Amino acid sequence: MRLPSLALLVLASCAHPYVPIEPPLPAPRRLVPNLPAPPAPPPAPCPTRPARLVFGTTPPTIKDVIGIARHPTIASSRDSRLIAAPMMDGRVVVFDAAEGAIRGELVAHRGEIRGVAFIDSNTLVSVGFDRQLRLWNLAEEKAIAEVDVGADLTTVAVSPRDGTLLVGATDGKLRLFDRTGRAGAVIEGHSGGVVKVAWRDDGTSFVSSGADRAVRLYDADGSNRRLMHTLGGAVQSLVYQPKTDKVAIDWGINDVIKILAPDRSFVELSKWSDDVGWLKRANAQVSPASLAVTFNPDGDKLAFATCGTHTSGHEFAASFGIVDVATDKVRFIEAPNNDGYGIQCAMALVWTPDGSRIVRLTDRQTVAFYLSLIHI
Repeated sequence: MRLPSLALLVLASCAHPYVPIEPPLPAPRRLVPNLPAPPAPPPAPCPTRPARLVFGTTPPTIKDVIGIARHPTIASSRDSRLIAAPMMDGRVVVFDAAEGAIRGELVAHRGEIRGVAFIDSNTLVSVGFDRQLRLWNLAEEKAIAEVDVGADLTTVAVSPRDGTLLVGATDGKLRLFDRTGRAGAVIEGHSGGVVKVAWRDDGTSFVSSGADRAVRLYDADGSNRRLMHTLGGAVQSLVYQPKTDKVAIDWGINDVIKILAPDRSFVELSKWSDDVGWLKRANAQVSPASLAVTFNPDGDKLAFATCGTHTSGHEFAASFGIVDVATDKVRFIEAPNNDGYGIQCAMALVWTPDGSRIVRLTDRQTVAFYLSLIHI
């Protein structure tokens, strides 16, 4: 039996066809507290599901998504009040996490955004393929710092201890900045581009993954680099398990999620469930590709995004699974695909720090909020 889930609200805007942003960069749009939800779009030319953002191009297939290695992140503020979702046209949309209402929108970058993170409940950092790192004051509705890093930026994470920014780039280097955007150490990270970075929850160490298929561990200042693991492909997502020094990783096209320890030992969690008939591997064609992992606050459950399923002619788009770390039991949450667009990939996933909600972002730029699931 599948567990129920509740989608509270999804991002809706069908009046924004993709148009490349030309210099000079427009000023950020106003962030108005308690902005009411926008009116429902007209029947045409919107697709069947008005919650979809349409950019005027054919969405990539599952294979294409994995091949081009798009790895965006979706972020929750530490007080669980706000969600920030990056869009492929350079915008960041900010939501009220409790109601799902759109709070505002930033025209943040000239091109695709790869990472967003909250420094605090009022300050957001974004990085993108325009080589820019930008800090945003949400209360004052403006950008407060802009840094040209000199390489396309792929990922960002914020230290929970002191707000230090950790940024990865296509040149394989990791860069540290203080919470005001002042540059610090530049660290040799990977022989290929950096894919993901994550801080331990006490801020004493961080990890990175790269196109060289390595996962590396560092002290908080970037020193003492050491190898944690090497896989058969680049790690698509990684996250520290709360209250431990272990890291969950997923490199996408495989059947398991690995939880690594600093001594290079690991355990594996399955992405398959024999308890759910329509997900039995012998009876269903289920894509094992998953591009994001996130822990609940207690660290005993791990959610992973998938690229959807296909069973007996029925498609389910952008579902995600939840694994009980202790028992290795899995439950999948379905998102029915009835609009004719085919199977979707959930590209980013975040569990809010208060444990109340799971939020996902798909390759079709759909954002959905789910009430947190307690039982598996």
